[in-house]
Amino acid sequence: MQKQERYLSLEQFEKLFLDFISYPTWTSRKHEARDAFYAFLNSYKSISIRVHPKTKNRYCKDAHSFTILRVPLAVKGKLAKYRDQVVLIRCSWFSSGGWTQYVNEVYRLKEGLLEIDHSRLKQLFGDYYIEREVMTKEEEIKHYEKLVLAYAHKHYPELRNRTSVGIIEVKEDKILFGMRGFQGVLVLSKKALRESLEGNS
Repeated sequence: MQKQERYLSLEQFEKLFLDFISYPTWTSRKHEARDAFYAFLNSYKSISIRVHPKTKNRYCKDAHSFTILRVPLAVKGKLAKYRDQVVLIRCSWFSSGGWTQYVNEVYRLKEGLLEIDHSRLKQLFGDYYIEREVMTKEEEIKHYEKLVLAYAHKHYPELRNRTSVGIIEVKEDKILFGMRGFQGVLVLSKKALRESLEGNS
């Protein structure tokens, strides 16, 4: 039976993972807790990305560690399908031919986290939770300025000589911006921006 892609329950993830790591040694109860945790994860559709232990693209560092982030719009590869969506990325591993293979498992989350949520997860899980650097508002504006300008250059040849745009506001589903020579507020949907970037992947 094919799994449906749905949002991972972060509350249930926390509960089952905490139970699993609460046992310091591999007793029968720890095995049962692990099996329950894995069964929960396996009930969700995810993508798996095989990574090298030292690559910069490895989002977590040790087996069972995890992180939560909003996938950048400019990302390429397997993560591109989740552009601008919030995901939980968990590090797992398996042995193959005498070598340890590391895998990033990617699950969708419904909502992003506040700074207080990241602090809570760090307190709960310690080194298992990898805090990601969150873009400041200024960094986010500069990020979208580059993407919107690249979109304008690609789809409107008459704008290829433009060197800047002014981001007014970044909303959940669209970007409001201004450009010299145009009156009023211009709007670009994030869906159109994602589709344009996918064409460059």
